[in-house]
Amino acid sequence: MQQVCHRKYDCPLMNDDERLCPWHFNSICRGWNEFTCMNGTCLKAGDRCNEFVDCIPDGEDEWA
Repeated sequence: MQQVCHRKYDCPLMNDDERLCPWHFNSICRGWNEFTCMNGTCLKAGDRCNEFVDCIPDGEDEWA
């Protein structure tokens, strides 16, 4: 999961993030080094997959 929900297109059709993480495209978080939780919270990219849930209540920052 490290390669999705990071605002970089890794698939040939360039739809990997758009399909799996649509909430990113309506976010106020715009930095390449930011992660957007489904609830709209902006996190530093380093807060992803750090074994601590920052996105409440779904914990999508720890999905891997």
